[in-house]
Amino acid sequence: MEEQKQTFDPNKKYQWQPEDKFELDGFQFSVMLNAIRAFLSSEDAMKVLLLKEASDNLEKVLAESVNSGKVKEMEEKPVIQGPLTLEKEVPIS
Repeated sequence: MEEQKQTFDPNKKYQWQPEDKFELDGFQFSVMLNAIRAFLSSEDAMKVLLLKEASDNLEKVLAESVNSGKVKEMEEKPVIQGPLTLEKEVPIS
């Protein structure tokens, strides 16, 4: 039986193995590199990179605090909620 050849559909999701290799030609490489450089030099990217660094630092401080015993894991208490009801407002006389 002949194996049916796939046709690329940009609306579908695809998967590959981590060791699979892909090759870019010089034009494709320069387009990717220039697009990445253009975004990373933007003000928005600088904000995102700064936020990432801040988040990493907060995570480090939290991890050190947990490891030293200063911060304890919070026990999650089950939240019991009844049915939501709408109450009619009663005017105060």
